[in-house]
Order: sequence, then C-alpha cells, then structure tokens
Amino acid sequence: MPRFRFRLERVLAVRKRQEERERMAFAAATQRKLAAEAMLADVRNKQQEALNEAARMMKSRPTIGDLVRSHEYRLGLLRREDDSIKAVAVATENYEKARVILVEARKRRRVLERLRERRHEEWRKEELDREQNELDETGLNSFLRSEQRAVATAPSLARATLPPSGRAESTPIEERLAS
Repeated sequence: MPRFRFRLERVLAVRKRQEERERMAFAAATQRKLAAEAMLADVRNKQQEALNEAARMMKSRPTIGDLVRSHEYRLGLLRREDDSIKAVAVATENYEKARVILVEARKRRRVLERLRERRHEEWRKEELDREQNELDETGLNSFLRSEQRAVATAPSLARATLPPSGRAESTPIEERLAS
C-alpha cells in the first residue's frame, strides 16, 4: 500500500515554525508586560512608604532640608510612576498585538492541518476502495476459473446423461461463457 503524501506538507511545516516564533514573541511580550506591571507596583509601594515616612517625620520636628528631600523624593517617585504607567500601557498594547498575531498564526496552521486530515481520510477511503476492488476481482476470477473447470468436465458427464433426444441442452453457465 503506498504511503499518504500531503502536497502542502512543507507549507504546513513553515506554518508550524511561524506559529512557534509567534508563540515565543507572545511569551516575550507577556514577560515585558509582567515586568512593567511589577515595576509600577514597586513604585507605588515606594510611594506609600515615602508617605508613611513623611508622616512619621512630621511627628519628630523635621528640618527644612528633611522636608525638601522628602518632597523631591516623592516627586521623583511620581515621575517614575508616570513612566511606569506609560510602560505598562505600551507593554499591554504590544502584548495584545502579539496575542492577535499568535491567534492568526494558529488559525493558519489549523486550516492546513484540517485540510491534511481531510485529504488523508479521502486517501484512506480510496485505498480501501482500491483494495476492495482488487479482492472482488480476485474472487470473481477465481469463481470464473472454477466455472470454466466445471464446464470443461461437464461434457463428459453430459454424454453420460443425455436426454432421450440425444442432444444436450445448454446450461446458463455455458451460455454466459459462450457470450
């Protein structure tokens, strides 16, 4: 039995590699998004700590220098928070783009895989039909050979049992063989 051969197997292999590349890009985008979110959470934690420290400092008679440094530190944290929010937005946008591209790559691969499955099923049915036809032909040939042997031995038997007219009547098998 010949092997199944899908003509678009190379295209399918390319699509699988593209999907794998897109999966890797999606994983990288996910990591960048998680890192940006972690950075934002870290900045916000530092802001809360700075506010708590400023409240403690106010209870202990701070100097002008302490107040200025605390205020500048909190302003710096606010700038870092703004930058982190922008970084999260960019990372989220890139994450969504990578997800969409991955979904499209997966669809393109699945289309070819389904086509391959259908073609394989068609090929399998054709092979089964071909095998069945071969078996039918072999059986028919065997039957016809046995019938021919039976007819070949039948004349000697027919002479022994001729009807009173002296002529043997033709049988349906002989008529089929004669035609």
